[in-house]
Amino acid sequence: MQLGVIALVVLLVPTRSQAQDENKAPFYEADPESKAEKKKTGLSGSVTSSTFFFTESGGNDGGAIPLESASPTDRIFTDLRLQLDAKHIGGGKLDFKFDFRGRKQLERCKARLTDMDPETECKAAQSGTWGGDELHLREAHLTYRGEHYYIGLGRQVMPEVASVRFDGVRVEQHKGESWKYAGFAGLYPTRGARDVRSDYPSVPSDITDSASATTRLLPVVAGAGGSYRKERIYGAVGLAGILPRGDEASTGLSESARVFLTSNGYWQQSGKTDIYHYIVFDVAGSQGVAITNVSLGASHRPTSQTRLFVRVNRVDTETLNVHAQQRLDPLDPMASAPIQNKWYVARVAQESGELGGTASFSQNRFAVSASGTVRRRPEITLVQTDETLLLLPLAQALDIQLQLVDRHSLKDFRIGVSVNRSSGLGEENLDQSKSTNLDRSKSTYASLDLSRDFAGGKGEFEVNLNYLKATDQSLSFNCTPTEVDFQECFGTSDTTSLGASGVVFYRPKRNWFAMGMIDLAHQSQKTGSIVAGERTAQPAVLMVTAFLRLAYRF
Repeated sequence: MQLGVIALVVLLVPTRSQAQDENKAPFYEADPESKAEKKKTGLSGSVTSSTFFFTESGGNDGGAIPLESASPTDRIFTDLRLQLDAKHIGGGKLDFKFDFRGRKQLERCKARLTDMDPETECKAAQSGTWGGDELHLREAHLTYRGEHYYIGLGRQVMPEVASVRFDGVRVEQHKGESWKYAGFAGLYPTRGARDVRSDYPSVPSDITDSASATTRLLPVVAGAGGSYRKERIYGAVGLAGILPRGDEASTGLSESARVFLTSNGYWQQSGKTDIYHYIVFDVAGSQGVAITNVSLGASHRPTSQTRLFVRVNRVDTETLNVHAQQRLDPLDPMASAPIQNKWYVARVAQESGELGGTASFSQNRFAVSASGTVRRRPEITLVQTDETLLLLPLAQALDIQLQLVDRHSLKDFRIGVSVNRSSGLGEENLDQSKSTNLDRSKSTYASLDLSRDFAGGKGEFEVNLNYLKATDQSLSFNCTPTEVDFQECFGTSDTTSLGASGVVFYRPKRNWFAMGMIDLAHQSQKTGSIVAGERTAQPAVLMVTAFLRLAYRF
């Protein structure tokens, strides 16, 4: 309850919005075009092509049942994205915004050491959230611009209300140059969906009959918000409600309507201090009153060459059952249980706090940065299939980062060195089966970065060399496949990785942009049960990642 009161108080403080990333400006910017130009359609946009490839190769572990050390799954796809912004169409008061991305999963035939069925060799490709091709509609809406109000129709985003994406209508009213009020209502597509074909999932109309016809689930969302903007201050508050529209008797859904408050913004208190926050606070829902998302932070510059910052973050997993329902296995009406594989949606909060600073010297040539982050996951109680309870204790971790940068080194290279150390925070049980270590491991990551401009500033290349050493907390525990309690057989490996990558950015002309990246990593690992005083060494794995992007802006 105390957290709820604190959240409501913070709602009144101007803060900085992470949600503004969806729409960079909460207001339409003043159009600098002349009256003559406004008689024509103001058209701008971009076309972007992106291709990604990842693969692993390894060896056979030599066991009685041979296993391959590398993943048999590749990840390869190509994207094409079109962004279009048309203002005052035909010299009128209509604007149109369109953002669409298509992804094609490419086939990759990969011979695998332990695959006895050649028919499956071309099925080891992965793309997207659930796999397959994607047709992702981000935004597509018409907006009518009145003198002091706007009306939008289509797929839109509400930056004032936690960047809710919806298919419907939006009405805005502007009061002067600083105030804006907005209301919206429409259908609520599946959160996280990246394909228009799965925005509104199909489920059986009767969950007790696997042969029943399917029906589309069409959740409804509505809300309102307001924002205030000045040169050094921005704040927005909003209220929204989501109605899942699922019928417990027919679809097995148990999610109730969700109502939540949002607040975001920033305040440049002076030329030296910035304060910001982003909050989502659930007022009602199946999980009751809860803080779903909180980000609070402040940055202070004591001098022009130093900066101190502090950040606090809390994220709660909040997914409607209406969105998980499509992943249930079909019901067997002959079984004794009415629902055999229901997805219970759990809310497990992750909390973190970070404190750090940066200092520059020698006319900003050198910079030193340091930060520390504490991460925390609360205690969790799980219900097992036999109705017994399983307790996962509170877990914490500490991350420490140190970075040194020389912005103008030899041959005008920019050279950076960084070290990251992550470990558990708190006491461990003597048998190491239950630990407060959030990651259940200790790791050290070090990297060396070199970058430099070329072609008169039209391009830039970066080279990265990195080293990773990770040791699981149960390394001294003799884990065997017969263990029943997964907590006592969780993390028994010692991993070392060496990597190198190169990235090139190039802009041959003002409207063209190209980027290419290649990354290689060699990973060695010891894992499994202890034999002759040490763990079994697995065959080394070579990981290859490649990325290419071409973009044209008009």
